[in-house]
Amino acid sequence: MINEIASLCLFSLICFGDQQSSLFNNSQCQEYNYLQDKISLICNSDSQLEQYKQLPIHTLAINGTPNDIQETLVVTNFNHLIIQNAQFNVSSRQEGSHDKSIVHQSLTIVRSSNVAVWSWANFNFKHIYFEDCLLNPIYEKSSHKVVTSDFLPSNLLSLSFINCRIVNIGYGALSFLNSIRSLTITHNHLTTFSRLALPDEAPDLWSIDLSYNKIETLSDSFTNNLPSLKELNLRNNQLLTLPVDFFHSSLLLSLIDLADNPLKCETFCWTFTNSSLSHPKLLDQTKCFLSNQASVILAWSNGTEVGCNDPCI
Repeated sequence: MINEIASLCLFSLICFGDQQSSLFNNSQCQEYNYLQDKISLICNSDSQLEQYKQLPIHTLAINGTPNDIQETLVVTNFNHLIIQNAQFNVSSRQEGSHDKSIVHQSLTIVRSSNVAVWSWANFNFKHIYFEDCLLNPIYEKSSHKVVTSDFLPSNLLSLSFINCRIVNIGYGALSFLNSIRSLTITHNHLTTFSRLALPDEAPDLWSIDLSYNKIETLSDSFTNNLPSLKELNLRNNQLLTLPVDFFHSSLLLSLIDLADNPLKCETFCWTFTNSSLSHPKLLDQTKCFLSNQASVILAWSNGTEVGCNDPCI
């Protein structure tokens, strides 16, 4: 169990030290040292956290559906929360007010369902990572509608949805994340992604990863008002080309991954012929396709000249 849980320690160099004797006779949690003044816990779904509520906890890991109601967890003094193999339910959602003296740094949830039943906005996390999760009950197909400020804290710095069966991120869905720096929505079922899903101003957003979806189109003005954007990963989608205004003078993008897209040379290569604009680097072996289905590897010669290999241009 400890090895499996430790592999989910994503936002701290170390989450668990040596196992120690329990502080409580009736504890159902495994306790681990962490530095001098904190402990880390691995608990099962039947564990009661009330007795640990006032202790400084570095990492709290729960295997299974948390038995405690949300109101108890939100006032538990942990930095990092890891939950796996859980099925959240409405009966345990009793929202409590967040104690501002408690620093909740990160939330990691894997292999769980009904994640959006709880309001994680109350915890004031800085980093949230969901993998192999269902946001809504499986019979509800409107999973994109739950990505709101009632579900997520507005001060997030990083947000990841990996293999969560998301089919759409609606206009304004992420508009409240004004401090976001890194956004990852990979291995889902997106067919398009609009700039209007993001905040009007996203001054600190430097990385967007939309790889391994089914994206066919990106909205016009996709890269507008993203002054810090350095990395954009669009690998393994269904893109044929990029929006006309994708590259512009204020864009400082340094790396773009377009590999494994059915890019059409005739409509794609012209995007890079304007040498007056700064262009990002493509990963090696990125290809576009001619009308006869022959493929051409896109080439980047140096920092001042950017273009496509013959017969692409």
